[in-house]
Amino acid sequence: MNARLRNMVTQYDIHPYAKLFPMMSDDEYVAFRSDIETNGLRNPLVLYQGKILDGRNRYRRCTDLGIEPTTQPFTGEDALAYVLSLNLYRRQLSVAQRALIAAEVSSLKVDNPVGSLSIDEAATIMGVSPRFISSASKVVREGVPELVEAVKAGGLSISAAERVSNLEEERQRELCCDGPKALTLAAKKLRDTSKPKGASKSV
Repeated sequence: MNARLRNMVTQYDIHPYAKLFPMMSDDEYVAFRSDIETNGLRNPLVLYQGKILDGRNRYRRCTDLGIEPTTQPFTGEDALAYVLSLNLYRRQLSVAQRALIAAEVSSLKVDNPVGSLSIDEAATIMGVSPRFISSASKVVREGVPELVEAVKAGGLSISAAERVSNLEEERQRELCCDGPKALTLAAKKLRDTSKPKGASKSV
């Protein structure tokens, strides 16, 4: 990335609500960057509390290309519901990804006039079982950030991540560095070692 171009663009922080959802893949990035380079920014960034609420992928491409993005303030009543609604329609998310996002939503401590969602409310919105969200909540609480990102990126099931989250943080990070296959294999070994009475369904 050209640092000079980045410095030409107004710098914005990303709102925690926007961080609930994964960034675009590399392939999507290349296609989207090409579109913005050719046609410019079609939709402005939406700002809330001075931070990007919607449009962080567009913002990333603008900074790469040295294009000053247009912005508009969020004018609704519930910024969290706005982000959830936009991204659930835009993206093809796995059950594991939706469960993790629901767990993060239910644990948010960000200032929100409407208030955070309960696990049951988040489960209804995201279309997943509260049981899966309970497992995802353990990953959010006890897993290292890299483990959470592995699930959010779509490469790891909640059940596998939950088992790995029982390991020491240093070991979790080592496995995360080795990639999703290493995480899944480690989770399988942990499951076999624990000899569970019944198999649980991976999500």
